[in-house]
Amino acid sequence: MSIKYIQKSDFNIFRQSYKPLIFVSAFFDIGRGQWPNSARSVDRYISSFCNYLPFNYNMILFMDDKYIDKIPLSPNLKIIPINLRWLETNVYAWKVLEKAKEIHDSEFYKNLASQHGSIENIYPEYNAINHAKIDFVTYAITHYIGLESNYNVCWSDFGYFDSILHNNIKEFPSRILDSRYFSSNKINFFLYDIIRPNDYDIIYTLTKAPVTFTGSFWCGDCSIMFKYQKLYHECLDELYQRQISDDDQHVMLRCFIKDQSIFELFLENKKWPQVLLDFQKEI
Repeated sequence: MSIKYIQKSDFNIFRQSYKPLIFVSAFFDIGRGQWPNSARSVDRYISSFCNYLPFNYNMILFMDDKYIDKIPLSPNLKIIPINLRWLETNVYAWKVLEKAKEIHDSEFYKNLASQHGSIENIYPEYNAINHAKIDFVTYAITHYIGLESNYNVCWSDFGYFDSILHNNIKEFPSRILDSRYFSSNKINFFLYDIIRPNDYDIIYTLTKAPVTFTGSFWCGDCSIMFKYQKLYHECLDELYQRQISDDDQHVMLRCFIKDQSIFELFLENKKWPQVLLDFQKEI
């Protein structure tokens, strides 16, 4: 199939009228501070998150209730306390987490995953927290934003300033995002690389782990998020039916394959998407 990508040279073209932005993010401690070779402490995550606050974005944060007191108060920040029970009640990936654990324990999966051996092949909770993003967004819309609101809703990772901008203040944006650069009635996604034929193969994605879709930032209108949520849950189920557990990489790809019409793809040409930099308002 023919796939349309927006190249970086065309990022700063207005595609819709201005809409106010609201950010959604989340943090739940899955124990990564103790993981060999990929440890990230809670304090490191929180330090990264606090870099959002000077930009005064309207933001809804789903925060592990053990650490709420570590988040500075901000008039534009709404904090929703969460815990394991909250996740098991409101997040689909946590409702089916036992299935993911069974897959991780199977010899079939262990043999496949050993060819790559990254954290997504070892910790099912890591995959579940990636799969939870769309449920956080739709919960925020349903309970706090409103389906008919005029917002562009942006998912942005809690650790974005660390994982994408290395917590280096010299790399930080100087201005806020301009929503006019995003396409209306679409999920605006930012790709590390083009979609290649091998990417359609679940086993290839698991064992070779190419980076195509990235989940650190994506945005769209309120109503489109519920279509994406339905697609995402369907594609996650398909993954589990194949006895595969993985992070959001292949699930996002399968969502696109099923319904290209709801996605706009921005191509970063083999760089991690620096959306907060590339889509800043002009002076």
